[in-house]
Amino acid sequence: MAVQARKRVSMYTKEQLERAIGCELSEKKVVQLNEYIEMLLERNQQTNLTAITDPQEMLVKHIEDCGKLCAMLKSGENILDVGTGAGFPGIIIAIVRDDVKVTMLDSIGKKLDFVEEVVEKLGLEAEIRNGRAEMLGKDAAFREQYDVVTARAVADMATLAELCLPIVKVGGRMLAMKGANARQEQEEAVGAATLLGCDDGQVVEYKLSDGSERGVICYEKIKQTPDKYPRNAAQIKKKPLKSI
Repeated sequence: MAVQARKRVSMYTKEQLERAIGCELSEKKVVQLNEYIEMLLERNQQTNLTAITDPQEMLVKHIEDCGKLCAMLKSGENILDVGTGAGFPGIIIAIVRDDVKVTMLDSIGKKLDFVEEVVEKLGLEAEIRNGRAEMLGKDAAFREQYDVVTARAVADMATLAELCLPIVKVGGRMLAMKGANARQEQEEAVGAATLLGCDDGQVVEYKLSDGSERGVICYEKIKQTPDKYPRNAAQIKKKPLKSI
């Protein structure tokens, strides 16, 4: 008698993912999100990609958190995710918001190798670039070319502003995912943001389902960034703009 193959059980149900992301998801997107997290957990056993390994915690702190950012994007936007790491929020955006164009940037090869595998296996329309934001900001092919630049847990806001804002086109936005101290970081970076051609920034505060406080600092680019920015990495680290 033939043994019937077991049906694969997904890590998350459609209902769980829709509740976390905050919108309806096609069956294809549900499968893609599950496969992404499964790939991440498997690779994380060999390579340190995330400190969060509990599936429920990942659902909240990674998927739900990135879902908040997905809701802020506009159809057709060209997005650069700086310091994408294991793909948060870049991969989540590419899956959930397939109406935008996503490029994921990181300088750590082992992380990009993983992200590239995910993009290929899931058939995502996304680009991957190995490099540093301060280098792209000096390259005419990338400087002020993106509608939106996103970043999550990369650096303090003043430093992050200098890394990312030169890449944002005039009229575009920067969306920086931060923790409970988002408003304080926004206030401390006002001088840096305005110097780099943006408004003072606005903070969208929210709580995750586990009660964790989060905030996205949103900047609008209103004029071109002065040519001397971004400075090189050593200068940025030694003397952040908020101290000038």
